[in-house]
Amino acid sequence: MRSVTCGAPLAGMQKNSSLPWTYIVLFPLIQIISYWFPSASIIAATIILLYSYYLIIFRGLIEPIILLAIFARSFVGFSAAGNSVIYLFFNIATNYAPTFLYSVLFYSGFSLQKLFKTNKLTGVYCIILFIYLIIGLPGSIESVTLRFIPMIALTLILSYHVKSFDIQGILRVFRLSFLVAIIMYFAPGYLEKSTAILNSNLVFGTEDSEAISNLGYLFRALGAWWDPRIMGLFGVLYLAMTFAAETRPLRWVDVTISLFGIFLTLSRGAIGTALIIMAFYVIQKMWSQRKIKTLILIVMISAIFSATTYNTYSETIDQILSISDVTPFEQRAPFSDYAIDKFLNAPWGIGLGGLHRIDDGVNFGYTVYYSITDAFHAIQLAEIGIVGYILFILSFKELTWGLGWVSKAISIGVVLQMVGTDIPNFGMIYFAFLMLVNHIVLIEHTKISDLRKLTS
Repeated sequence: MRSVTCGAPLAGMQKNSSLPWTYIVLFPLIQIISYWFPSASIIAATIILLYSYYLIIFRGLIEPIILLAIFARSFVGFSAAGNSVIYLFFNIATNYAPTFLYSVLFYSGFSLQKLFKTNKLTGVYCIILFIYLIIGLPGSIESVTLRFIPMIALTLILSYHVKSFDIQGILRVFRLSFLVAIIMYFAPGYLEKSTAILNSNLVFGTEDSEAISNLGYLFRALGAWWDPRIMGLFGVLYLAMTFAAETRPLRWVDVTISLFGIFLTLSRGAIGTALIIMAFYVIQKMWSQRKIKTLILIVMISAIFSATTYNTYSETIDQILSISDVTPFEQRAPFSDYAIDKFLNAPWGIGLGGLHRIDDGVNFGYTVYYSITDAFHAIQLAEIGIVGYILFILSFKELTWGLGWVSKAISIGVVLQMVGTDIPNFGMIYFAFLMLVNHIVLIEHTKISDLRKLTS
């Protein structure tokens, strides 16, 4: 756990650090505009960028940096409409320039000593990433924006950022955005319209209609991110933030919205992480009230209910658990096995991005793959070796493992989720995710420190 000096400023949150409602509503609004009126996205994106830069420059807020990184997928591609120059401009203005601008404007004496005092393991991990980035050239070029820049941005900001986040404001953004995503999911023609948008090159610059995964009468919600995995990831973050911030009286409204949104993504990793968070919540409530017998009774009733109703709902359950004809582990096994073989042949690593692009391809059954994905732990071992992988785990723990149960639950869940999802390859989305989970750690640190002071 890092020094108390990082958590201390939470108590002295400035009055002008709250997000305006006029800014909060822009994110669900642009989500609606991109879906129903994509040609108007460039106007809405320009407004949200100008407002964000105003809040960063004149109000000194860091929340717009995080929110822009989170919601970039909802408007960057739509604003460019296939124009690579416009896409590059909006991508830089949304994902990278705000962090650089904030660092320049609010620089507060960064030094290596300060960096390694607050996040020493993460600093060492960044150095290792840079070394393996050089080793992996030219194949590691894409990893610069996917892996290296997000970690550098995170480390630099955490090393001298001294103000608390407006956690309630960010929760309001998530609440409205998930409500819009759920309403859109049940709107007539959602499947057909979303598939058409994914095939139009508006979101990623390439076709990706498989993201919605039509499963007969079930299909996957995409949300503002046009990717069920990312919507699921921010769904579990939304759930964790709800418990960490104790948003009464809307806590259970947020829990319901986040859980329902996670379910609609049919993301097995996100659903599993949500179950872990809820299990931690139930256990700590029962434990604190010495009601372990009640917990055992709930588990027994749930087991009996599951056994008696499985045949009735087996088709739906099988679709949620499988998403295809094979299990998640069977799906990833060829990728994991290939990466582990590479690791065993070169335990110190082959270089960052070494498995991201395979020129000759790899034949798994009837399909040739030119990139190994969705098996992050095995890929990490192969690319940056055993030392790099251990530092990754230690860095992740340093950033996300706090004194309370919320951070522990989401840390465990997301690490397990990485077995089948390349979450750290999500670029600046991963940066924003780590920033908010790290803030949960600081909230827990402050609460427990204040409690100890009162009881001492």
